[in-house]
Parts: sequence; C-alpha cells; structure tokens
Amino acid sequence: MKNKLETALDRLVEICQDKKVEHVVSYKLNDASWITDYVLLVTVKNTVHCKALAEELGLKTPELAALSPKDFYERPHMTGNAASGWIVVDLNSIIVHCVTEDMRAYYKLDVFFEKHGVAFHY
Repeated sequence: MKNKLETALDRLVEICQDKKVEHVVSYKLNDASWITDYVLLVTVKNTVHCKALAEELGLKTPELAALSPKDFYERPHMTGNAASGWIVVDLNSIIVHCVTEDMRAYYKLDVFFEKHGVAFHY
C-alpha cells in the first residue's frame, strides 16, 4: 500500500504527463542528508513548454498538499527560468526538474541522480 507522499507523487506524475512531458523518471533518494525525499526529472519540448509546466505545478500545489499536507509547501519555490531550458520546482518532499533534452543530456542529470537513489520510470 502506498503512503500519502507516494500517492501525491503519482498525482504529480499524472499532472506532468497531462502536460505532454517526455522521459519521466522519479528518484527515491537514499541518503538522509538530502533535503528532499524524491526528485522528479521530466523533459520538456522547449522553453515555452518549460514555463507552462512550472506554472501548472504552481497551480496544482494546493491539490498535492491536500493529499499529503506535511510534505508540501503552501506555494512552491521555483529557481531558474524558461529561457535557460531548466526550471526547478521545489515542493518540499518532492523537487521537480523541468528540463529540455539538451540540458538533461549535457548535465547528465540521470547519471547523477542514479548514483544517489532508486529510479522509477513512467
């Protein structure tokens, strides 16, 4: 049986997939020193798609918080900008990286997170 955070993560994946993201992978981080429990890495098609997804996640944060109140901020913290092709949406227990394929490949984000956690592909 899934806990509240895992249920919220599943809903977050659905939200991203509804926005037509590609290559969705969540990483359950193993080391307790991380500031979050999960990282969700999603590929967006372009900078406009990146901005639209980040905005949608901001709008859906209250819905996610209702599923697991202690695991979510009231409003997400966002870093980066769409023009760069990379926006990080910090929801508290889940951090979402919205990145273009070029940024994901250049920084080898999957390789980095696979070293620190268990991957779940959607």
